Amino acid sequence: NIIASQTPEMTFAIPSKPHSTHVVITGASSGLGAALAGHFARMDYALSLFGRDVTRLSAIADACRETAGRVATFSHDVTDGAAMSCALSTIDSAVPIDILIANAGLGGNEVLAPPSGEPPDLARRIADVNLLGVINTITPLTASLTAR
Repeated sequence: NIIASQTPEMTFAIPSKPHSTHVVITGASSGLGAALAGHFARMDYALSLFGRDVTRLSAIADACRETAGRVATFSHDVTDGAAMSCALSTIDSAVPIDILIANAGLGGNEVLAPPSGEPPDLARRIADVNLLGVINTITPLTASLTAR
């Protein structure tokens, strides 16, 4: 049985399984997010994976499908509150989310500041992704997750 949804912004299908746990992970195309995707795939959970790098995200999803088989991918930018709200609400309506991991973030060499400090545009980008991205991921689902 496949649960599918389509909006003008996205199309996805996650094979449904009775009593299956559904996990959403942002920042799933690398690092901790990719490792968590692999972990939950080995537990045979349904996965909805978000990431900026479509090529890397596809590779992670393919690896997860070898184990779990129930994987959908999304390349939405977590700083776009409207897009995240639409995507997450649509996903949750189709296949209720049990675990939400707001993992997207900028770190490592990408954000190392020189001795004089990071430039203002980089500081804003870090705050947008690492703070507002979490808010944009959690807020649309607070009511439904709390109710469950």
